Amino acid sequence: MIDMFESCRQYRSQFPLTPAQEALCDLLERNSYVTPTQYAQLRDFSLSFFGVPTLYSIKANKASDRGALRVIYEPGGRDSAVSCQIDGCLILLNEMSQLLNWPPEAAQDVNRMARVVFPPKAEQTANWEGGIWLGLDSADNPPMIKVYASLRNYPALRGWQKLADIFGEFADSGMAPVLSDLISQAGKLGNPVGVCFGFDCQGMRGIRFYSDVTHPDAEGLKRLCATYFPNSVFTVEQLCRRFAEQFGAFGDNSITLGFDFAAADGV
Repeated sequence: MIDMFESCRQYRSQFPLTPAQEALCDLLERNSYVTPTQYAQLRDFSLSFFGVPTLYSIKANKASDRGALRVIYEPGGRDSAVSCQIDGCLILLNEMSQLLNWPPEAAQDVNRMARVVFPPKAEQTANWEGGIWLGLDSADNPPMIKVYASLRNYPALRGWQKLADIFGEFADSGMAPVLSDLISQAGKLGNPVGVCFGFDCQGMRGIRFYSDVTHPDAEGLKRLCATYFPNSVFTVEQLCRRFAEQFGAFGDNSITLGFDFAAADGV
């Protein structure tokens, strides 16, 4: 039988994680690889199609030939209802903040995040595919905790409204026209599918929202990128052409876009 904990540790040993990051990974793994209760009704993990609650990925960067290690966990176990999984992750986030000696004020933004993202009643999540994922990036020093929440559980229009609610909670008033324009542009290509919050000892430090592309093609992607990053159009064109040469046309919903917003006296 494969010892998943030891396998994870061996893989992580190839990367320069700090002692604090190692401790966080151990804590998350203990709360993710949970043996289901006998006869319990099991749900599929929402994190992956492979039946595991952990995903490792490599982020290429110039600082290291090996790159940075990114890990994402879905704590709670397959026999945990989504509402219980959400509550358990919020408790786990508190444990993680204590392990990192964060001040109590840092947890306030976590509570604000949960209040705006998740419905107040357990029965409202009964048909959800998943609740919270928690992640780390070895390049973050001091450590930052990433909190991922799916917006696929909402109809498309409700998902966009939920995104507006999130920015209404954390952003200043100057963000409103920027977000309105971005929703208009991204909404032409697809629907919101997720949101990620980055937390450190000072509280919430950034938000990334994810939108899929229903019918991806080079022209649509180039138009979107040209709106915000004109110099990126040639790179996007090259990427699309090389992908088509190697793999053929993009499949429906095969591309996910990420939009980053850093926090500095508001978002």
